[in-house]
Amino acid sequence: MKWWLQSFLLGIRDIIVGYRDDDGIVKKVGFVHTDELPKTGEWSGNVCMNLLSNVLTAVSDGFFITFVHFLSY
Repeated sequence: MKWWLQSFLLGIRDIIVGYRDDDGIVKKVGFVHTDELPKTGEWSGNVCMNLLSNVLTAVSDGFFITFVHFLSY
């Protein structure tokens, strides 16, 4: 999801990916199309963008000034 969000926001169509073995050594390099990433997992790009919009709206409205919140992904 992180790859998709970063690439989507910057307009990047393809991501170069290194596939590692159990020892962390890159054994294969390939391309992943940004549009295909949501199809590989059980999540939706639209849901992610709506959450981002809601968080940014809350920040701009001053919601986070009154309360302490912890966001992680």
